[in-house]
Amino acid sequence: MINKCKLCGTEGELILSHIIPSSIFKWLKETSATGYMRRADTPNLRTQDGLKEYWLCKKCEKLFNAWETKFSNNIFYPTVETKQFKQLKYDDWLLKFCVSLNWRVLLYYKEKTNLAHLTAPLRLESDKALETWAEYLLSKRPNPGKYECHLIPINAITNFSYPSIPTNINRYLLRNVHIDIPCNDKQAFVYIKLPFFIQIGFINVSHPELWKRTLVHVNNGILGSRKYILPASLGAYINDRAHRIKQALRNISEKQQDKINQSILKNPDKFVSSETYKAMNHDVELFGKDAFDE
Repeated sequence: MINKCKLCGTEGELILSHIIPSSIFKWLKETSATGYMRRADTPNLRTQDGLKEYWLCKKCEKLFNAWETKFSNNIFYPTVETKQFKQLKYDDWLLKFCVSLNWRVLLYYKEKTNLAHLTAPLRLESDKALETWAEYLLSKRPNPGKYECHLIPINAITNFSYPSIPTNINRYLLRNVHIDIPCNDKQAFVYIKLPFFIQIGFINVSHPELWKRTLVHVNNGILGSRKYILPASLGAYINDRAHRIKQALRNISEKQQDKINQSILKNPDKFVSSETYKAMNHDVELFGKDAFDE
C-alpha cells in the first residue's frame, strides 16, 4: 500500500503494523486453553491476532520492532514465565516502546472515533500529545514532556480489601488485552492493559503527583518496585472494565460454548497446564464457585 507514513510523513510503501505487538498475542495463543482468543466486543468470533493498520513505512516499522523486541526479551517474557517481578533494568528503549504504544492507541481512537467522547479542549490536548510523542520517537525532542508514560507491573490478586471486586479480576489482569482512552471533563489518558502489565500515557492529568514509582524514565531505570502509589480512580476503572468484560462474555452463544467445551475435553492436560486455567484458578481461590456464572 502506497501512502504517507503516519509517523515520519514519508510517502512510500506502508507496512501492515500491529497496534499492540504481535508477541503479546503469540504468547496468549500459546498459553491458552484452546489455542484461540476472543474479544469482548465479539465473543462469538475466535481470533488469533490483534488490530493492525497500514500506518508505518519500513524504516519506522523497523524502529518499533527494535523497541518491541527489547521489551519482549527483557521485560515481558521474563515476567510471564516466572510470575516474579524482580528488579529489571532498562535503558532508553523502554520509554521509546511505551511512547510508541501510546501513540498508536491514541491515533487508532482518533481515526476510528474522532475522540468524540472527549471534550473539545481534551481533543486539542490529544493532538498535542500525538505530535509530541511522534517528535520524541523520531528523536526530534529529548523527552515526552508532560505527556508521561507509566508502566505498572501486576500479578495475581490473592487477597483484597476493596469493597467490591469483580469475580473475574485475575482473568482480566493476567489474560486480557484492552485499550481505551478514559476521561472526564478535564482529564484523559491512554490506557493499555497487557497481560501482567498496565501502561498509561498522560494526555491531560490534573494531579500527576498521585502517580508514584511508575514513571518510565528517559535514559534508564529499574522496573519492579512493589510499592506503587496510584489514584483510587484507576482501581475503580479497572474493576469496571473487568466487570464489563464479564458481562460481555455472557453473550457467548451455546454453539460457541460447546466448541470451547469440546476443545477442553479433547485435550484436558493442555487445559490444566494452560495460563488460562491458572488465571481462572486464582479467581476460584478468591471467590469459590462465585468465580463462575451459573
